[in-house]
Amino acid sequence: MDDYESSDDDILAPVRVGAPRRARGRTLRAPSVDTSEDEDAGTETGMVATTREGWMRATAQARATGAATATAIGRARQEAFERARGRRERARETASRRLASLECELALARAAESEARDAAMERAREISNKLRERDEALKRQAREMRKSRVLEHAAARREADELVMAVVAADAEAREAEERRRAEDEKRKIAEAEAAKKKAEEEAEAAKKKAEEEAKKRAEEEEARRKQAASDYVSGKSTGGEIPRVAAASEALEQEAELAKTLVEARQMVAEYQAHPGARMERRKLTNAIVVHVQQIAATQEQINKKSRDIMLMLVQLQEPQRTFALLSIAKKMLSQCDVQVAKLNRYAFALAEVAVRIAVDVPRFGALLVALVHEVCVSSVPKYYPYVQGRYATDDEYYDLMGYVKNDDGVAFETTDSYVDRMTGIMLFYAAFVQVDAPKHPHGIDAAWRWLVRLLNRCPPNRYTAAALDSFLKIAGYRMHAAYRGQFVKILELIHKEFLPKLEAKSDADVRPVSSRVSSYLIERAFEREPDGMRMPATDTSSTTI
Repeated sequence: MDDYESSDDDILAPVRVGAPRRARGRTLRAPSVDTSEDEDAGTETGMVATTREGWMRATAQARATGAATATAIGRARQEAFERARGRRERARETASRRLASLECELALARAAESEARDAAMERAREISNKLRERDEALKRQAREMRKSRVLEHAAARREADELVMAVVAADAEAREAEERRRAEDEKRKIAEAEAAKKKAEEEAEAAKKKAEEEAKKRAEEEEARRKQAASDYVSGKSTGGEIPRVAAASEALEQEAELAKTLVEARQMVAEYQAHPGARMERRKLTNAIVVHVQQIAATQEQINKKSRDIMLMLVQLQEPQRTFALLSIAKKMLSQCDVQVAKLNRYAFALAEVAVRIAVDVPRFGALLVALVHEVCVSSVPKYYPYVQGRYATDDEYYDLMGYVKNDDGVAFETTDSYVDRMTGIMLFYAAFVQVDAPKHPHGIDAAWRWLVRLLNRCPPNRYTAAALDSFLKIAGYRMHAAYRGQFVKILELIHKEFLPKLEAKSDADVRPVSSRVSSYLIERAFEREPDGMRMPATDTSSTTI
């Protein structure tokens, strides 16, 4: 197997940080020559091995042994090549299935939001129609009242005219008195009619205002119910409705899908180069150089500057597809350090992220590929969460694979949740260190940290997974976010203290208590006002100069 690449160089395979490596191939040995007959002959004659016949027999046996050895080596090489080709095919199929799954999740999220908007619009149209019908009814009622008053007034006038004509023959004084009375009656009736009209208009206006207020109140209540239904699964309350397949903001899913497409395109670009036998030695040399550069990154400004320059100098000298192959390899090796170094020594995340950002500033495509790989191996970095519903998945393994669990050394059972959370913690520490780096033209900087935090609190339910991600993120990026957003960031922390933590602690889960306690201590002690350990790195390694 020394003449073929190991699974470490197969960048087409989905990233499984911390996953067990495939065992090395067995060593082929030439069959041993059975010399028992020669030994017997030697004991009988003593000198037969020196004869020409003994020499010819030994020569024939050596040639047969060499031919068998060459045949076994050729067969082993062919089997190794077939296994490598099989791994690449499975990797391409896995990437295609994952892209299809991401697109399906985005479509479901968009469809859900579209249905909610359509329902709200339909309710608004119904309310508008009811208000319009109410207004029409009030107008008709007012018209009928005015018509009735006019008829009554006309009847009164006719009656008065008849009385006047009846007393025409009376004397002038009675006629004048009657005329005065009639004029006064007319004035009084006009005044009363005007008062009644004004009163009716006021009543109609009051009724209209009351109807509008009631409609507005009903609309507000309907909107509140809709928002409550949309967030009940986040708070852990039972709504009786269908639990979504993925808890995430549609913007986050859309961004994840775009990054995933970029990653698929990059893998397709290097697929032929990865499979070409003639480029085997070149790939191995390039991969070894990348491994050395990444492993030599240390938490000093001198070493960060040196490794950043070395990697950029290497990238400048490469052409496509070797350049894309190198970008993918660098990103993958950095993520492998999250399980090896960052999870054990949290402060190392700052040094690793500093080098990653410097490369991303000069090569923006590297930043997109790195974040895409982070999203691929850690759903919490999106952020998103897959609620487990009994019967939704064909097997539990399907759910574990969706969440990013990896299998144990036996290749059958998945890792424990404790192991999974530890791996995700290392990745989230690195991701938080990456987004908090203060660098000009940072393609995924502090604004991305703000979006991640808001999307997690708005769309993801409080549980052990999301709480562990929040704890790791605040521990590394909280100081820089407070420096950038000040009061707004403090309001977010108050929301975590008043809503997120109580809902988390209400689950009465023993595995949740440690991470809940850490987040609570972080808020109470206002740790976001202090630089995290390892953020400020020395210029050089002072231990080498200490006497």
